[in-house]
Amino acid sequence: MKDSDGRPDEEVAYECWKNHMARNDSLIVDECQGQYKSTLVCPECGKISITFDPFMYLSLPLPSTVTRTMTVTVFYCDGSGLPMPYTVTVLKNGCCRDLCQALGTACCLKSDEMLLLAEASASQKSCLYG
Repeated sequence: MKDSDGRPDEEVAYECWKNHMARNDSLIVDECQGQYKSTLVCPECGKISITFDPFMYLSLPLPSTVTRTMTVTVFYCDGSGLPMPYTVTVLKNGCCRDLCQALGTACCLKSDEMLLLAEASASQKSCLYG
């Protein structure tokens, strides 16, 4: 294939794709492949080399989250309210204290009130949820 020599990208890309298709004519190529542009500049002479290369996959970074959401049902010990589910966001590697602080904020906990955490057993969960 000839060098781009200042030709328009569309012309060079079409030529590269035509050459690729001549060697790889299939439905998979038609539906699943594309090409990307790569530009290199020589640091010595400043010559610019532009190529269009076929690809089937692109690598993308996976998003990394540092928080998670949890839904916790709050029961009032004095019976003043019905059990209420609260969804809070806490650090993924946090501890119970982080969960208590987030729940306290979500529940509008007063300074003289206390929040206790307890995990329901499997039999308690089935009793609570039917």
